[in-house]
Amino acid sequence: MDGEGLLILTQRFPRYSIVVSTVTAHRPYGLITRVAGEVPGYIDRGYLSTVPLPESAWPRVGEQRRALVLGVTNDGRLRLDMRKDDLDLVDRAVDLPEVMSRWWAARHAEAGDEAALHRFYQCDDSALLLAWLMRGYGRGNPVKCVEVVIETAPEGIRRRVAEELARDDLSGDPGDATSLIPLR
Repeated sequence: MDGEGLLILTQRFPRYSIVVSTVTAHRPYGLITRVAGEVPGYIDRGYLSTVPLPESAWPRVGEQRRALVLGVTNDGRLRLDMRKDDLDLVDRAVDLPEVMSRWWAARHAEAGDEAALHRFYQCDDSALLLAWLMRGYGRGNPVKCVEVVIETAPEGIRRRVAEELARDDLSGDPGDATSLIPLR
């Protein structure tokens, strides 16, 4: 696919947007799908669920499912994610692309760059994202990095992270939030 076609697809299906995806085939690596009846996509088996699923538990061919757009490949396929926890994050976030961008900048900033962290903390969704990451839902599970960021966070952010961890839809055990995030 040429650059103009990729740009059009990226604008039509922006990163972190939600689409309805129809399963067209199963492959050893995941699902082949179609979005809007015409746009090819795929869901890697690691993005089907937070726990490994046997192929027998995958959505059937013809089944439609909500999916999160992760990006567009160079050949014009949509990379998709249908993990429930990721969809919950998108549903609850005010501006997921903004907080993800600021998280990336804060994570990759030079040592001692407090401005990048401060910009991240200013996002409406910073506590929501930190709680999601603490639960290990981020790819690569950067929990150690998240713990350091939370330790240096303003008290208000720390409280909001603890509140988010206590919510049933992002927490496996609502009683453990304060042990994970000790408040000052």
